Amino acid sequence: MIQQSQRNLERAQQAHRLQTAAAMDVLPANQTIVKGMRCRYWSSTHGGRWLPACLTKVHGDGTVDLDIKKHASLENISPSPEVAEAEAWPPGPSVSYNSSTAKRWIPAVVQSFNSMSSTNPVGSYNLDVRPMADCEKIRPRLTYVQEAETAQQHSREALLKWTNPAREDA
Repeated sequence: MIQQSQRNLERAQQAHRLQTAAAMDVLPANQTIVKGMRCRYWSSTHGGRWLPACLTKVHGDGTVDLDIKKHASLENISPSPEVAEAEAWPPGPSVSYNSSTAKRWIPAVVQSFNSMSSTNPVGSYNLDVRPMADCEKIRPRLTYVQEAETAQQHSREALLKWTNPAREDA
């Protein structure tokens, strides 16, 4: 079992190296959301509605800490359409867009923000796959590097638990 855990760790490290190289060569602008970004959180416990929030920490496990919720799932996070341009998501973050045409979530990259105005009552985002995308259809997405780091961390944790079964997780 230790050998299996060690192999998993080595595979994760190799995947991390390959994906890091791929991200640097193929996707130089590939970014994700970062601390301080304004967003909104879908809260089923607060009447099934969007709540304004601010990102405080990004975890590699597919969750984020918000000022209103710890370990919130990315599927419940969306950019806020009701922010000033200075608070909008900048160009560059990797997101998922719920495409009506493709009938599925597709990878996309934020290009720019369209602030609210008399002709545009709700803010929207221009994505590389869709102009004027509704915030309801946008979710943040982890980059390949973050996914590889998550796999590497899980492998390390499994190895530690196997080599030290008495270890208690805090």
